[in-house]
Amino acid sequence: MAGPSKSLVLDPALQKYYELNANRYKYFRWTPRHAWMSFIYMVAIPGALTWLAYKTEVCSITPMAFVMTKATQEDEDGIDSLQGKYELRGKRKGDTISEW
Repeated sequence: MAGPSKSLVLDPALQKYYELNANRYKYFRWTPRHAWMSFIYMVAIPGALTWLAYKTEVCSITPMAFVMTKATQEDEDGIDSLQGKYELRGKRKGDTISEW
């Protein structure tokens, strides 16, 4: 009952696709399109996001100075005074819903 069925006919096109997908690394070749896509995903997008983060930062200090002074400069509420333009911190355990 649970074994393979003799009446089951597998689609040869799907079988070929499954085999190709399992061995995709064997058929990969660097082409100009692959090089550009790799450049965009590994350099351009992270670079653009980093540039945007630095441009929208409220204070103008270096990243190392931010790391070194972050623990010492806190408000009385415990919220860092070195916040950027965007608030990306989510609700944490213990936060009241009225803050959001």
